[in-house]
Amino acid sequence: MSSIQGYGTAGRLSALQNVGQKSGAATVSKSEEYRRFAAECLKIGQAAEDERQRAIFLQMARAWLALAQKDEANADRRQNLEDEIN
Repeated sequence: MSSIQGYGTAGRLSALQNVGQKSGAATVSKSEEYRRFAAECLKIGQAAEDERQRAIFLQMARAWLALAQKDEANADRRQNLEDEIN
């Protein structure tokens, strides 16, 4: 049993909150961080015993992936503007 599975929904949510807080990690982009959150939501959803909880975590994963895509699109736009300026 993983540490996430052992503590019920509250433990799973607590684990999700700590995903982006690892010290000593290399700097990652927001979109990479959002994708990690999405992956963790999927992992938690798969471990959920309740169908409603699974659906909620799947919806959260989709939202994180959408944010990652928006962040990447914005980064591309910023890069294009910088390229035009230079």
